[in-house]
Amino acid sequence: MYRTADRQHQLLDLLFSRSDLGEVRDGRFELLNQGAQDIRAYDVVKDIQRVERFVDGRPGWNGAVLVLPNDPGYWSRPGQGCRTNADAFRIYEGQEIMGRREWGPHTGLGTMKGRKAAIEVRDD
Repeated sequence: MYRTADRQHQLLDLLFSRSDLGEVRDGRFELLNQGAQDIRAYDVVKDIQRVERFVDGRPGWNGAVLVLPNDPGYWSRPGQGCRTNADAFRIYEGQEIMGRREWGPHTGLGTMKGRKAAIEVRDD
């Protein structure tokens, strides 16, 4: 298993391999706590799009995005019942993510910095 941590974006890439086909390297990593679930959820949906594009046109290939949050705000359904500017990027358990995903009309420029583009997810 190969692990990399991107401290700037607090993302973690995992590459799984079969131990019978090569060396497996172990490593330790620590994820920082942060409260920007809307921004990180955008990144997750963007990763879904990226993986869809990666496997597209490759017969027999599959892809997956594995999210390992340490904050229940990611996997819990919002309880307030009102819409937010980040609704399109909610990734709570049972949420179906497909189609065009974009920020709500009142999203702050700081929230969207580097993440303005709408995301198109083809499959669910």
